[in-house]
Amino acid sequence: MSATNPERYHHTQLGPWHFIIFSIGAMEAFLAVALRDQTPLNIIFGAGCVLLTILGFSVRSLTIEDANDGLLVRFGPLPLFKKKIPYSEIEASRVTHTTLLDGFGIHYSLRGGWVWNIWGFPCVHLKLKKGQLWLGSNEPEKLHAWIEQRLQSQQIASPSD
Repeated sequence: MSATNPERYHHTQLGPWHFIIFSIGAMEAFLAVALRDQTPLNIIFGAGCVLLTILGFSVRSLTIEDANDGLLVRFGPLPLFKKKIPYSEIEASRVTHTTLLDGFGIHYSLRGGWVWNIWGFPCVHLKLKKGQLWLGSNEPEKLHAWIEQRLQSQQIASPSD
């Protein structure tokens, strides 16, 4: 939960993938300089270095936070990859684990539905009105409790007849 406002959920989990991406980017930078006389190759490696640097800054962490009417999920600190999940679209949630086959990053799972995960296997599985989603988290119990609290308050606010 957020330290500034305990009434809103906010959590950021760090992952190690940026170290690998930055290492490959540094190797490409070295090759771009070493091959500076080889015009097509130095441009290719230089562009690769720039793209990997941008990618590295966009997958350093995974932040999940309350956005009043839904959950905002984003990789960062450069937020190129983000998704908002309205609470009204969530039918159920449960604490579970991803598998090694589910992997890390953003992708469609072999089990059906999307995976957003930066590191580790604990997650919260969301059953949505249209599909399902696995949100990786190193504090899945807190995330699940927050989601359940929001779903209950929605049911109280708009009872179905």
